[in-house]
Amino acid sequence: MGLQLATEHLIKKGHKHIAFVGGLEISKTRSHRLGGYMSKLMEHGIPFNERYIRSCSASRSEGAKVTRELLEQHPEITAIIGYQDIVAFGVMRAIKDLGKTVGKDIAVVGFDDVAESADTNPALTSISVSAREIGRAAGEIILSRMEGDKQPYKSVVFPPKLVVRSSCG
Repeated sequence: MGLQLATEHLIKKGHKHIAFVGGLEISKTRSHRLGGYMSKLMEHGIPFNERYIRSCSASRSEGAKVTRELLEQHPEITAIIGYQDIVAFGVMRAIKDLGKTVGKDIAVVGFDDVAESADTNPALTSISVSAREIGRAAGEIILSRMEGDKQPYKSVVFPPKLVVRSSCG
């Protein structure tokens, strides 16, 4: 659902050449995120281009390396979604290293909304997954179980939020 929000936002800003960088190919989470990305592209009639998808480990250096290669091979790309904010920080560094401007030439969105996202230059647009709320709810469930609560298990869903900052223009 989070990647659907990010992809929709970029499409509404006029982007049609949107890349996805990060995550390991064996990751189920990555597969789910890619599914959200692809569904929004299809919904808007934008062809999915598998050459715009690159995997890498969760680090700035890997995000930067993969992004340099991606943009050298596909200069038409105008937006990149990072699998995690840490990868998106590397994406932003590579864009700058190539003499382009983040938010003007190429939009960037991350995932996790870590504290540093608001402090980068430009500030990183990111998907917030409400880690604090998830932790609080998990703690409450554990405490109630320890106190003898016999209710059947249930799923608790926290919808992601898009935190828009200047990395998207």
